[in-house]
Amino acid sequence: MASFRMLKHGNWQYRISHTVNGQRREKSKSGFKCKPDAARAAYEKEKELGIN
Repeated sequence: MASFRMLKHGNWQYRISHTVNGQRREKSKSGFKCKPDAARAAYEKEKELGIN
């Protein structure tokens, strides 16, 4: 599942939490101009990682 936040400089960041071999992992990326752009990128990354 992805979470989103606006950073100080006005760009958006997504953060995805998932489990690998019983251990929690996080993937994040920032630099998106608007929240929908971050949401699209997070959705693609979740598909790549195999997260529903």
